[in-house]
Amino acid sequence: MKYYLHKTLDTTDLTASEFIILSTLIKYPRQIFSTEQIIALIDEDSVVLPKSVNKRMQRLRSKLLLIDPQADIIISSIGEGYKLFK
Repeated sequence: MKYYLHKTLDTTDLTASEFIILSTLIKYPRQIFSTEQIIALIDEDSVVLPKSVNKRMQRLRSKLLLIDPQADIIISSIGEGYKLFK
């Protein structure tokens, strides 16, 4: 299945894990999700390392900024995890 993020005519592809992460952050915008919680969300019977989560978050942020340069909405809470800025 393909996932897309778009704003007006701009579109970018999202991986399944990026879609899951973004949709979860949107659903619970004030909740901080730890790396372990994100791993549990995207774990597809494979080993997901914390560094992999960091890389996925970095790619997701980049994709959001491609669509809207002011869409720096994912906040890292050092030592805690990630949340959506609203």
